[in-house]
Amino acid sequence: MDQGFSINDQNKTSSILANLLQNLSRKQKIVILVVSQIIFIIAIILIINNTILKPRNRVDTFDNKETLKNVPQAEIELYEQELWKVISKTDKNLDKSVIDDVVVREDSYTEEIDKDNNMHQVSFIIDIDSIQQSYRVILSWNNSNLNTPIIDCLPISESKYPNSYCQGSYRNSDDLTLYLPYWVYPQGYDNPNAGPMAPDIYIDGDRTTQTITISLSTCNTEENKKKALKYLEDTPIDLSQYEIKYNISNVNAVCEGNS
Repeated sequence: MDQGFSINDQNKTSSILANLLQNLSRKQKIVILVVSQIIFIIAIILIINNTILKPRNRVDTFDNKETLKNVPQAEIELYEQELWKVISKTDKNLDKSVIDDVVVREDSYTEEIDKDNNMHQVSFIIDIDSIQQSYRVILSWNNSNLNTPIIDCLPISESKYPNSYCQGSYRNSDDLTLYLPYWVYPQGYDNPNAGPMAPDIYIDGDRTTQTITISLSTCNTEENKKKALKYLEDTPIDLSQYEIKYNISNVNAVCEGNS
């Protein structure tokens, strides 16, 4: 019965190799030794290149990282991976392997704790000069779970780079929900929650039906219509993709000069 490659076979092979080496000249042995050393060095270089020197696509929160000292390291790593995905989606021609100038915007960090569910959530804004992008980041976790980080675009009023197009995890910089609903109350009406008065201008949108509705009071209607359109035109929203509707209402409207 065939027992495969036996110990006797191994011994025979070793003897053959030994005889071959004995029959080689000194010069041939030197050549074999040098070639073996070269192969060994090449193998070491390949290992180092693949494990240490090979460029890796990653994002490091390089500046003021102490801001995130209360966030678990595993959640930070998850956030940095998600941020790289978002950055790559925004700039498909990105040739950097490492983004290391991510700065947490001063005074943007907030932290909330739901003690009943032991859930932690932090929110902050980051600015990245090298790629001209700003994002709002939301991280949440508890003792047993790390939630997928949210990397969100900012409205142009908050972005450090308002002329740069942004794509986030869920919203892009032209997303309606970054700018709408939008409302303006009558002059002197500083606290919208203090009473039933309706705003002079209220703009809302529906991406599903591709409509934007501008609701106006009967006070200064034409002037406020221009203000509403000016606001919309100053956003990155592609207005050609939406039907703009007007809704004129005199409910709770108190016009200047009337009581």
